[in-house]
Amino acid sequence: MEFNTYIEYLLNNNDIIYIDTSSVMFTKEFRGFIEYNYDKFINMNKRITITREVCLEIVKHYMSTIEEKHDKAKMVLSILKQFQEIFIIEGDTFNNEEIQRAFADSELLARITKTKPQYRQLLITNDKALSVDADSLNDLNSCKGKKIMVCYIDKNGNLNRGRTVNKQEDKAELNSVSSNEREVTQFEEDKVSQTQFAFSKALRIFLCGAGVFSLGIITGKYVK
Repeated sequence: MEFNTYIEYLLNNNDIIYIDTSSVMFTKEFRGFIEYNYDKFINMNKRITITREVCLEIVKHYMSTIEEKHDKAKMVLSILKQFQEIFIIEGDTFNNEEIQRAFADSELLARITKTKPQYRQLLITNDKALSVDADSLNDLNSCKGKKIMVCYIDKNGNLNRGRTVNKQEDKAELNSVSSNEREVTQFEEDKVSQTQFAFSKALRIFLCGAGVFSLGIITGKYVK
C-alpha cells in the first residue's frame, strides 16, 4: 500500500499510539500537529492514548506555581477538549501523593514492553532519553514481538523519526541534551493540598462541555 505522507504510513502501521508529557507540553508544536493531522486520524480510525501517568503529570503542571508550566498545561487541556474525538484519556480519581510522584516514562516503557508481543506501537516523545530507551526495547532478547516505532514532533508540527542515537554514542549524546529540552519531565515539588483531587471528573466535564466549566474548577472546587 502506498501512502502520501509519513504520518499516514505511521497510522497504518501501528495499533496503539502513545504520546508523552514532553510532547504535549510543547504546546504550539503539539497543536499544529493535531490540527494538521486531525482528519487523517478520523479517516483512519486512529486515536492517541493519554495514559493515566501522563494525565497526572499534566495535572502537576497545571497545579504548578510556575506560571509558564500552568499556562502550558491549561493549553494542553484546551487542545484535548477541542480534538477529543482522537484521544483516549485514561485515569480515575487522583490524590496529591500520586500527582507528586508521577513519572510517566517508566510506566510507558513498562506498558509498551508488556504489549509488545501483541501490538504494533508508536510512541511520540520529545524526550531524547525516553526515545533511546523505547527504541532499545526492539533489541530485547527476552521479549520478542512487534516493532516499536518512536517519533517526535518538530517545530513545524510534523512527526519525525525519533532521535535514537547509536548505542555506542548513547552516553555522550544524552549528556549533550540541554536542560531546557528535558525540563518538561523534571517536576518541582509544588506546595499543594494533600486532599483528594478529582481531576478525571473535572476533565470529563471539561471535555464534554457539560454546563458552564472553567479550568478554575480544578484548583477550586476539586481541590479543597
